[in-house]
Amino acid sequence: MRAVLGSVKRLLIQTLLTKASFRDSLFNIMTFSNKVNHWSHHMLPCAPDTVYTALSWIHSISCSPGRDLLAALSLALADPACHAVHLLTVDLPDQQEAVLRALPALAAGRPVNVLYLQDSGGQLDSNTRDYLQCLTQATRGSCYVITDILNGKLGKVIPLHVAESQSSVPINQVSPVKYCCPSASVLIPQHNTSSPLLRCSLDHPLRPFTSCVLSGRTLGGAEFFPGCRVLARREVDGLYYLGTVMQQVQGRAGVWVVDFDHSPGAVLGLVSSQRQLVCSLDMVNHVRDHTRCLLPGDAVLSPWEPDLRRYGPGRVMAATERRDGFGADGVTSLRVLMWNGRVSLVPVSLVLPIFATSL
Repeated sequence: MRAVLGSVKRLLIQTLLTKASFRDSLFNIMTFSNKVNHWSHHMLPCAPDTVYTALSWIHSISCSPGRDLLAALSLALADPACHAVHLLTVDLPDQQEAVLRALPALAAGRPVNVLYLQDSGGQLDSNTRDYLQCLTQATRGSCYVITDILNGKLGKVIPLHVAESQSSVPINQVSPVKYCCPSASVLIPQHNTSSPLLRCSLDHPLRPFTSCVLSGRTLGGAEFFPGCRVLARREVDGLYYLGTVMQQVQGRAGVWVVDFDHSPGAVLGLVSSQRQLVCSLDMVNHVRDHTRCLLPGDAVLSPWEPDLRRYGPGRVMAATERRDGFGADGVTSLRVLMWNGRVSLVPVSLVLPIFATSL
């Protein structure tokens, strides 16, 4: 777990930020090893402000020995507001038989969904596969294996067992959660099942699980047309880049060809085409509404690196004003706390508000 802990934290933060835009659920976070730690004593509303208060706690998660899943599930499912649990794990739990015996009564009809991290190059042995399936079937949950973990980065997501109620729903659309992951384990309870945590990807429907994604509802009712400038999500890393809409794909409503200004290859060391098919939910018009001033606490889409090419979700911490006595007074830059914990000072013209329909 230690090798991918950074990626797990980023995934958790991205998922919560996406879910928070809907303001329709509750959540909590727990970690477990030989003891259980919880972020909150009870479930809290999954809203942008609440998620941002959890960031420092998430960043403080560390690895320690032990896999007391039974204690973690007992505490998580004791909260009547918890409607489901997402368990992120790298190994089978201690007291395996005891967990299976106790789980149906503990869950009381609430699904426990498992996300199992598999080492790069390793094979999932039959005993592990059988146990994971038993664990999820006991609560009518689903199980997914995340493979090809290289250099601390999460890879492909493969469904191992999908509950009947989710048979047509990929991993990017699982909902209410309490997350757990052992040895640096994360348990997140959530309350609502109505809206997806993550969205589908055109080429790799399971890949956005490791991507930075935003709900189309949070970006407003954007209209797109050939020639318009957009921020669009790239498949290569799930982040947003500037580009130009070229054309709509015939016979595929809401799917566009986007020509990106820059290839992410220089940043990521990858070969990637300048053009990509992008669904409208993964684009936002690059037009800033200058009638609305951004204030501390506002959720935004912002660059954070020196080259200002990649955009991700963040929250305004403070505004810097210029007062030169020549009529140029006003905010010139914003200090933004990004989803990955970094703080950047960004020109105000490059920062776009998000979650506008929800706040």
